[in-house]
Amino acid sequence: MTTDALTVAVPASIGAAASFAVANVTQMRAARRQQSTRTIDPRLLVHLATEPLWLAGLGASIVGFALEATALAVAPVVLVQPLIVAELLFALPLAAAVGGSRLGRREWTGAVLVALGLIAFVVIIRPSDAAASASWKTWLLIACLISGLVALLLRAAGRCNGVRRTSASAAAAGISLGMLSVLTKQTMREFGTRGLGAFATVAPWAVIAVGIFALWLAQTTFRAGPLAISLPLIDVGEPLVASLVAVMAFRERLGNLTVATSTGLVLAAGLVAAGVVLLDHSPVVQTAQASLVGTAVAEPDHAQLCLGQRDADYPSPEYKCARQSRRPDTQLPRSRQPSVRHNRRFTAKITEQTPMGAPICTNSKHSSPPE
Repeated sequence: MTTDALTVAVPASIGAAASFAVANVTQMRAARRQQSTRTIDPRLLVHLATEPLWLAGLGASIVGFALEATALAVAPVVLVQPLIVAELLFALPLAAAVGGSRLGRREWTGAVLVALGLIAFVVIIRPSDAAASASWKTWLLIACLISGLVALLLRAAGRCNGVRRTSASAAAAGISLGMLSVLTKQTMREFGTRGLGAFATVAPWAVIAVGIFALWLAQTTFRAGPLAISLPLIDVGEPLVASLVAVMAFRERLGNLTVATSTGLVLAAGLVAAGVVLLDHSPVVQTAQASLVGTAVAEPDHAQLCLGQRDADYPSPEYKCARQSRRPDTQLPRSRQPSVRHNRRFTAKITEQTPMGAPICTNSKHSSPPE
């Protein structure tokens, strides 16, 4: 790879990372607004298409994809994809701005580690990009492996809840985005050699199909759980899968690896991984997540404070009323029920059983009707 190609590829990759950061923040905000009882909603993109904020994020994604395609046209996948991890360096200030937080020592440390690791990677690596592409049999094998793995992860996401569901969705999204990068590389090659005749090949249509599918998976992941779970899997999974597939499809190499260069690459990868973990588990990111959802992370949706009582009287969640319309027989655990001494101190009844069995919150002045 020439110096001129490196001069084009590195700025384009960093620009793509910045665009993807803007897209992820805005699209996550719109995706979290969608109310649906289905874990895997095939019509999610149709609903999101009516959100102006999500459309703005889609525009940022298109800009980022165009910059990434420009970088892939002149540079190998094994160089471009790791640089996309710099997206976190741009997403962090945006998350802080949305959450109204300031960057602390943890955030700055993670950003420095990611930056140092990426700089070391660009300095050490000397990738080679073979002109030949894999045979159709190899592409078919890659497609079957990727499709099967994504299908298994989606099946797991549909059966699991909580952290496992978010992790499975994020892993499937990262794999799909990695495959999209490799297909984009192949499409740029086809246009470079055939011009508009590339539309007669499979590559550009595969990019469109996989791109829509990967976009849907990403939005499903944003809606499924917090960024602290989804971002590490997407940010690490995408370049990893893209690099492995590029080695199979394009015979790309990292250059002449000696003991010194191999050690340097391992250290650079370790710096990036450590920075990613620090940033993705940052309180700034979690605070931004809570503000985007519109409720506090630690507060369950069904819990409500008792009417007529001040927060200072009940400083902990143990004194909240259990109110669930779907499960009217839900009661507070015995360990969380107010003590007799506490009941004597206040003249109010903490809970009162309704004829339907639903606990409500009452006192001498205020009462809440059963739901």
